[in-house]
Amino acid sequence: MLDRKTVGVFAVSRLMGSAAMAAPASTNIDACVNSSTGTVRIVASTSLCVAGETGLTWALSGATGPQGPTGPAGAAGATGGIVKDANGHELGTLLSINGTSVTVYNTGGYVITINMDGTFNPFHR
Repeated sequence: MLDRKTVGVFAVSRLMGSAAMAAPASTNIDACVNSSTGTVRIVASTSLCVAGETGLTWALSGATGPQGPTGPAGAAGATGGIVKDANGHELGTLLSINGTSVTVYNTGGYVITINMDGTFNPFHR
């Protein structure tokens, strides 16, 4: 059985957690910088800086910068794997595969979807 102290600590921790989650998110970070050592201390407000410290505030995100230059073209991608039937005959280049079918592009210019039940659907490109 829980005693009153345990229940009280639990209740206070729940209230503190709820208050922290409800607090609005700041769009800035405030800090105090020690003028002699350079040590940075993150604070809730620069008004908390003490003698010998300088307040510093910076934004979490700034304005969007200009669009950069277009990069060079990438290398050509690898061709799809070659699909063969159970007898070793080439069916075509693999385009896609999922749990129920395989789609290949054959040398005759057809895209063929072969279903796992043995049926197929040819489409001419």
